[in-house]
Amino acid sequence: DFRNEINNFVSCSLKNIDRFKNQRVKLAAFVSSVDHRISKKGTGWGKFIFQDFEGELELSLFGEDYMKLKHLMEPGMSLYLMGNYQQNKWKETKEFELQLTEVKQLASVMEAMTDSISIQVALNNINEAFVNQLEKLVKSNKGKHTLKLNVVSPELQNSVLFVSKNYKVKVSNELMDELKAIGVECKLN
Repeated sequence: DFRNEINNFVSCSLKNIDRFKNQRVKLAAFVSSVDHRISKKGTGWGKFIFQDFEGELELSLFGEDYMKLKHLMEPGMSLYLMGNYQQNKWKETKEFELQLTEVKQLASVMEAMTDSISIQVALNNINEAFVNQLEKLVKSNKGKHTLKLNVVSPELQNSVLFVSKNYKVKVSNELMDELKAIGVECKLN
C-alpha cells in the first residue's frame, strides 16, 4: 500500500540501520508491539517494537516525547519515523539507537511531503496519443503539486526539463500507476 512513500521518502530499512550511525534516517514501519507503562514517579513511558519488511527495532519513549507520540503508538499503525541514529548518552554501553525527531502516519506522508512530481519520458515516445493521455490524466488529477516534465533524448544524450505553471496535480498512488501505465517514469520531490 505504501510502495511510493517507501520508494520516495525512506532512506533505510530497519535491517540496515546500523550502516547509518550518526546520520539522519527516514524509516517506514508498523508498530508490532506496545507496552505503555507508568514510572515510579508517576509519569508515562512506553516500550515499542517497530517492524518493516526486513527487520525490527525496539524503542523506548519517555517524558514529553512519550506524551507527544503515544497516540500514534498503537499496534498495527503504519508510521513514518524520522530521527538520528546515534549513541545513547544515558546508557553506559553507549549503544546506538534511534532518537526520534518526527513521527507521522505513513498514509499522510505522500500528500504532506511532496512539493512536486517529476515525470520522465523519452522524446521518441511522445506523439499525439501520448500527449492526449497525459493531458487527460493531469486534468483529472488536479491538485497542489507542481508538475515537472523531463523529456529525454537517448540518441542525443540530452534532456529538457519543463516546469508547468498552468497544471498542478494531486499526487496519489493511482496517478503514479496510471503514469507508469503510459510509459512515464515518476519521482516525488
